[in-house]
Amino acid sequence: MGAIYKQTSASGLTDRDPSAWDYYAVASKTITQLPIPVLLSAGVLSTRGVATGVLGFDHDRRFSWFGNIDFIPIKQVVIGFEYKQGARFQDVTNADYFNVHAAWLVNKSLSLIGAYVNAGDSHEGGVVGLGSGLVLSIQYAF
Repeated sequence: MGAIYKQTSASGLTDRDPSAWDYYAVASKTITQLPIPVLLSAGVLSTRGVATGVLGFDHDRRFSWFGNIDFIPIKQVVIGFEYKQGARFQDVTNADYFNVHAAWLVNKSLSLIGAYVNAGDSHEGGVVGLGSGLVLSIQYAF
């Protein structure tokens, strides 16, 4: 379980809030009986974010689900797939999201991640998305 505070400075969205909290719960299971370890995760997200919050925050809260499958071919390397259902608000629907990723877990605190992300087409049929592309991320946990 956790919470994420998000804030945006997107202009022209006066009917949306500029910040909000997301809340989530996740269940994970590592399967070690296979030739390589596999990590399965599934969860639920409570959000007000339009396009993950980039375009502001709705006044209502919606729930969506997400899931991951990660393979650990060698120690400290993870390769996987993630899917997240887009939250559906009264006047806008977020696009569904998926990514294919690879990560190097440098140590217990530092991770380097590369991913191809598809966050849906922008404004197609009432669905709001952020497009697709490559993402590089450095994450430090303390």
